[in-house]
Amino acid sequence: MYDRILFPTDGNSQANALEHAINITELSGGILHTLSVIDGETVEEDNSPDSFEPTGTQIVEDAETVAAERDVKVSGAIEQGNPDEVILQYITDHDIDLVVMGTHGRSGVDRLVEGSITERIMRANDVPVLAVSIDDDQSSSRERST
Repeated sequence: MYDRILFPTDGNSQANALEHAINITELSGGILHTLSVIDGETVEEDNSPDSFEPTGTQIVEDAETVAAERDVKVSGAIEQGNPDEVILQYITDHDIDLVVMGTHGRSGVDRLVEGSITERIMRANDVPVLAVSIDDDQSSSRERST
């Protein structure tokens, strides 16, 4: 069913999304692809893209470590460019079956102004996308209610 699962991450507290990706990969017996995209627009003239690689490497390694603790096969990658384009190309190149992404769940003006990479990925491809809330306020209120 889901043999190749993609977990694209920018490293912002996405433990909940990663946990979902690992659980699904574990159940399917497939392979988890972790992808850190270094946004080409954030690389200024004085900063070389190489200066961002350690952060991307750490993000991918952290995800791999968590997955390895559960004996889940992992393939990690770090790419540079427009996050939407890089993720969509990765989906195609690696024949991904499912994408698991964290989302802040913004609405209203914030959503219109900032947009959502998760939403754009959902609209631009035929592969199912599981959007997992990573909003700290929502997770805190859920913890209090249980």
